[in-house]
Amino acid sequence: MIGSIGNVITKLFGKKSDKDVKDISPLVNKILQEQEKLKSYSADDLRSNSDKFRLEIQEYIKPEEEQILKIKNEADKLGVPVKEKEELYKKIDEINKDIDIKIEEVLNKILPKAFANIRETARRFKDNETIEVNASEYEKSIAHLRDNF
Repeated sequence: MIGSIGNVITKLFGKKSDKDVKDISPLVNKILQEQEKLKSYSADDLRSNSDKFRLEIQEYIKPEEEQILKIKNEADKLGVPVKEKEELYKKIDEINKDIDIKIEEVLNKILPKAFANIRETARRFKDNETIEVNASEYEKSIAHLRDNF
């Protein structure tokens, strides 16, 4: 009896997995479209995309980060009463919550491009024994510290 009720419910509403696939399909299609665009990119271009994504995130939360820095400087001044410091740090906590929300927003915005970038990079690693890229300025600056560069 219980099994037949489950079958009726499944027929009426469908399977959850089918609904999940339907919900995520537009995002998957965007990712695949973005990945197709990346096939002509060089390995260095793919690599620099990651830096662009990081920069986009940093720029998106820059006003809040600057606000936190100002509040910390105010709180760290000599002679600021403890109660006032507590209030200032409560403001910082609130701003950090706003930053978390903004990071989620920007991550959702860049998700198709970022995921496509990762997929294309992974595909190239799978399909090629070696991948050559030019050393970044940072890597050049630390090359003397490591034997394997």
